[in-house]
Amino acid sequence: MPFRRRAAIVFAYAHWEGFVKDAASAYVEFVSQKSRKLSDLAVSFQALVCRQEFMAAKEAKHRISHHILLVQRLTDRINESCRISADRAIDTESNLTAPVFKNICTSIGVDYTSKWATHGPFINDLFTNRCAIAHGELLDPDDNYAVEVLDFAVQAIDRFSSDIEDAAVQKLFLRRTGSTST
Repeated sequence: MPFRRRAAIVFAYAHWEGFVKDAASAYVEFVSQKSRKLSDLAVSFQALVCRQEFMAAKEAKHRISHHILLVQRLTDRINESCRISADRAIDTESNLTAPVFKNICTSIGVDYTSKWATHGPFINDLFTNRCAIAHGELLDPDDNYAVEVLDFAVQAIDRFSSDIEDAAVQKLFLRRTGSTST
């Protein structure tokens, strides 16, 4: 029976991680298809749009051209329609720990602090146990923990799905008048 409990933890984690990445990426793609002006987007989505330019500017330590392109994007071209590279926007960093999940939530405008922070320790524990099992450690979880993990994965997938649907319906991807955050 330990095999079944270990498998339950590995599979539950895999489904949770995969769903978070796919759902968040789909939401970013949904927003990208809206063809909004950069100035219309919430700050988190503005950052996703400009991420590539930020990275290029960071690497160009002594060359000004990338910095100029970034400044132009944020000033002269702020009212142009923009697209978000959905395939590069969401990254689970191969490990969906609580900090990584928080970053994904922040990226898409889901309130991690009030909705998910209390689950952070459990998410980290789930990740740690998944790693131990996947790397061959003889972890022997009890039945209660295996059931708790399965319940968490099902409920968390449903809850994160609802968070994204709510964000889309409420148009949280748009900048609020007078607001500087998502």
